[in-house]
Amino acid sequence: MNFGMDYQGDGGGGGGGMTSSQGGGGGYQAGSPAAGGKVRKSYDEQTLIPVTVRMILTATSNSNNMDGGTGSLVLADGRELYQIKLVGAVRSFDVQSTNVNFEIEDATGLVEAKMWVDDNTDCTAVQQIRDQVCKDHQYVKIVGQVKDYGGKLNVVAYSVRPLSSGNEITHHMLEVVHSGETSKRAGAIVAPPPNNNSMVTSGVGFGGSAPMGGGMPVAASSSSGGGGNGIQDAVASYIQKEGEHLEVGASVADCITSLSGQYTEQQVRQAIDNLASEGLIYSTINEDNYKYAQ
Repeated sequence: MNFGMDYQGDGGGGGGGMTSSQGGGGGYQAGSPAAGGKVRKSYDEQTLIPVTVRMILTATSNSNNMDGGTGSLVLADGRELYQIKLVGAVRSFDVQSTNVNFEIEDATGLVEAKMWVDDNTDCTAVQQIRDQVCKDHQYVKIVGQVKDYGGKLNVVAYSVRPLSSGNEITHHMLEVVHSGETSKRAGAIVAPPPNNNSMVTSGVGFGGSAPMGGGMPVAASSSSGGGGNGIQDAVASYIQKEGEHLEVGASVADCITSLSGQYTEQQVRQAIDNLASEGLIYSTINEDNYKYAQ
């Protein structure tokens, strides 16, 4: 089944579910040597980029990087891969005692993905999710890293979970396109925004008077009504401010706590849903963390 996932992609920027019991791994600080002599990337470089299969398969090794020639992978548009988010259909799977191997297809190509498991330590919920994704033609969202094994690119998955609806496929493809276009414009010189304090953003950088450079301004919150958007302004402002400093974005729970004196939890969650549907914010590692679309 093809849900229109035909973005061939020279761009890609932005998962929860079944979490690998191995892989990820901390224990050493950013910038310190890891196993095999590699230097762990700083937190600013630990990106999570939404991609298609073709973008993974056309990634190349950057053997001239400054980490001593460790051969990190870069996309066709020059962005270096750290963690990726991929949505596709399970075309085959093989359950082993220590791992599960998947073949994932998204209409742009087919890639192998491996997730390490441990039945002795994985909780019942994790094992139940694993059973849900181990089905042919099941659409899943994968978060992990791309590895080069003997010249063949594979995904080492930290998280594999089933999609809740087909809308997640559309949302993922929009993220792929948006992050790619954002990366292209990152170094562009743009005109300063107009001096208009009453400007209200209504899109994600498509025409209009919204600036494309240093972050999209949030509509000024007003206590005088403003069409009933005061809560959306407050939520958007919080996510924009807090999400700037966190790789995974602002937490929904923290946002609810911060605004608890003004709005109820239901109101905050409804505002988040409205902002996400308008494309002003997007989820990162799961549906409880959001970043502002700059």
